Amino acid sequence: MKRQFESCGYRADLLRSDFRYGDDASVPLVGFAQTPMDSRSACVAVAAANGEPRAAVEAHRPLGAPIVLVCAQDSMQWWKQCANTAEWIESVPFDRIDDFFQHHRQDFSPGAVYRAKTLGRFRSEYQLSFVDRGLMPIVEKEVGRSLSKLLERNVAGLKRRLDWSDVTDKQGHWLLQSLFWLVSAKILRDKEVPHFEDVDIT
Repeated sequence: MKRQFESCGYRADLLRSDFRYGDDASVPLVGFAQTPMDSRSACVAVAAANGEPRAAVEAHRPLGAPIVLVCAQDSMQWWKQCANTAEWIESVPFDRIDDFFQHHRQDFSPGAVYRAKTLGRFRSEYQLSFVDRGLMPIVEKEVGRSLSKLLERNVAGLKRRLDWSDVTDKQGHWLLQSLFWLVSAKILRDKEVPHFEDVDIT
């Protein structure tokens, strides 16, 4: 569907196939409005329908894309990603997909979706009916929770590897600073920020 996404205004370098995010999740295709490519700039995603389509869509909530398209048996399903659940909007036969994207070209454009996700939470003129205003606060809260758990796990793991049972203030400062640098470098590498693509975290 890259061609259809490009027809809505997504740049080729902001379309990612088999995009990995979170701890170990991936999505077949996602279109971003801008860099960095993360939950804030994710606009539209294609999910694989492995079983129940709603469950497949909801599994990708941490990605932050408000539009999720699921390729089912004989059609493409359009789903709205919401804070608590996913809402089915429409099913489109495969032979009408080009017409569907042409019809929604303006609404699906990266600029329109990005503004609805960010500014639409506060300004009604940017809101779109298929972009849930409550999605991003939930996603951002989950990202913060995941980051806290990641730091806690790594602090404990590094203390074990260094055989530090009682940590001095100086060691504690070094420990947190070092882990913060490593996590930051990993995030920048995962977002494909220039000069961080080849960082060896190990």
